[in-house]
Amino acid sequence: MQVAHRRSLRILSVLAPIALASCGATATTATSTTVAPISSTTLIPPTVTAAPGTTAAPTTTVVEVTPKITTAVFAKSSASPNYSININYPVVSGLLSSVDESNINSQISNAVNSWSQSFAQNLSLGSSNLQSSTSSMLNGSYKVILADGKIFSVQFVLQTSTPTSPAVATTISTLNFNLSSGTLLSLPGLFKTGSNFLSILSRDARSQLTQQLTAQGVAASSVNQSGTSPLPSNFAAFNITPNSIMIGFSQGQAVPSSIGAVTVNVPLTDLAGAIDPNGPLANP
Repeated sequence: MQVAHRRSLRILSVLAPIALASCGATATTATSTTVAPISSTTLIPPTVTAAPGTTAAPTTTVVEVTPKITTAVFAKSSASPNYSININYPVVSGLLSSVDESNINSQISNAVNSWSQSFAQNLSLGSSNLQSSTSSMLNGSYKVILADGKIFSVQFVLQTSTPTSPAVATTISTLNFNLSSGTLLSLPGLFKTGSNFLSILSRDARSQLTQQLTAQGVAASSVNQSGTSPLPSNFAAFNITPNSIMIGFSQGQAVPSSIGAVTVNVPLTDLAGAIDPNGPLANP
């Protein structure tokens, strides 16, 4: 069963932008309701009164805008091979910079297109083994983990099934953006060069997963040491919260496939010595 799950998970491994192939398919995108209202916060330092004979230092007004998030739906289907794809994804608006806003939305759209293309291509490669009457599916949902005016962090849960792997397989993917620049944040970029942040993430993840398994009556030895070792690829599905780094482990990566996908939260206090003092985690 774990082999089947791994086969399903491999079809979602490509995250780089890939142009959508037609392959006899149609795709549509539609927007739906607003997920979170827009709000604006202006931080104004207190008035400073200079002592007689002196000049007060100038003050700076910092404006932060919490983004407005609406939901769009990527939908695609094909008769040969027979499949359907439905992925909900966020659309950001209301930022001060239209360029940054466009850049963020483009990267989100590129990721969704990439997951869709990877899924369809893998089905096409194995189409001779698929019955045309049996449909495969890729469904995706998202959750906004943080949108505080500085950082936009979103988690995607992607579920797949195919005739050769009918059990639903779950993959976690994430995207994190610096809202002040519209740039995508990488995990290593949050920490000092040469720091031991991966070792801390690995240690805390294993400890929390052990507790989760024990609570479910599963042996602690079931934690996958390879899938939780201190390698960047094992912690690629990360989200930023106000006080932690949340790590998502896709089904079968860190614990037995029968348990599904799991997450852990590593407190920023555990990572304090490794955090880049000039990075976004140092200025929450």
